[in-house]
Amino acid sequence: MSMKESVLASLKELVMPELQVLRLEQGEIKTTLVLTNKRLEDMNVHLLDQSRRIDAVRQELGGRIDAVREELSGRIDETNKCGCGKTGVSPVIFTPGPRVKSEPE
Repeated sequence: MSMKESVLASLKELVMPELQVLRLEQGEIKTTLVLTNKRLEDMNVHLLDQSRRIDAVRQELGGRIDAVREELSGRIDETNKCGCGKTGVSPVIFTPGPRVKSEPE
């Protein structure tokens, strides 16, 4: 065996097991990366769906709020035209009378 062959054999004995370990670890990392990317994709789809739902609810509630605002504005305007509220009776303002002192017993 020549010197070159013995050095190559020694290097193979040292490097090959490490290389196998590195290849196995790389395969595990790739598998984990694929699973992580899939999970991120699922989360993005979920967030997009939630965003669409939020937009739809915001639109629906905006319409309802506008309708209630218009209804209440109409009622307020109607009340202001009459000047007396819905009952047609003038509001009564209560003013307390003079205080009466009680006599000690």
